[in-house]
Amino acid sequence: MPKESKLTKRARATRVLDGLAKRFAPDEILVVSGESYSAAELIALVRRQIAALDAVDRAGSALRQAVRDETAISKTVNVVIQRLKGSILGVHGPRPDVLGDFGWEVPKEPGPKTARAKAMQVEKAARRREAKKKALAALARRGSGQGK
Repeated sequence: MPKESKLTKRARATRVLDGLAKRFAPDEILVVSGESYSAAELIALVRRQIAALDAVDRAGSALRQAVRDETAISKTVNVVIQRLKGSILGVHGPRPDVLGDFGWEVPKEPGPKTARAKAMQVEKAARRREAKKKALAALARRGSGQGK
């Protein structure tokens, strides 16, 4: 059985309330699956469901707002902490004891590049130069009307 949406539940409950109010007196007794209920009891039961649905909607809105608030403050705090770390490094240097007090690790020094890494950079630069030349040539052809 598929899950019923809150909208569907609310619409059904509203229709049931309308039907109970229209067809039964509040003190009239109805037997439902062998249990006796007054119309007023059934109305109160259905109204509790609507109230619960309203509470879920309010809680969902509050949750979404709380997430927005947390996201906004986190952005600010992240920037401030990053700047604080820079300040601490500037004042105290990369000392493990000082940085450890803040829960930070000492930044690693970049190591020497391997011959393979250098060769890959040279190849990448050559590919970029070639692509840039082709793009500029295409622009020049388009500008002069030769590219048609």
